[in-house]
Amino acid sequence: MREAKRRKWPWYLGIGIRVAGDKTLGLVGSSRGVVQISLREPTVDGVLFMRRPNHVAVSLEDPDGFLAELQKRLPR
Repeated sequence: MREAKRRKWPWYLGIGIRVAGDKTLGLVGSSRGVVQISLREPTVDGVLFMRRPNHVAVSLEDPDGFLAELQKRLPR
């Protein structure tokens, strides 16, 4: 993982398993609370129409709590 941060998920990207133009695989149930995890190297196969995404985005109930906990657990 290179970084994790909040990101906007505009309505036109849709809800569900989605693909954004910047090679982001989205697992999004809401356009609010979305966190993007940028991968050092693409490690997931992706979906049929996008192989090896560079980022994974997920919508979370507590994105700030998730990011704070993640920062505590990452090696410095």
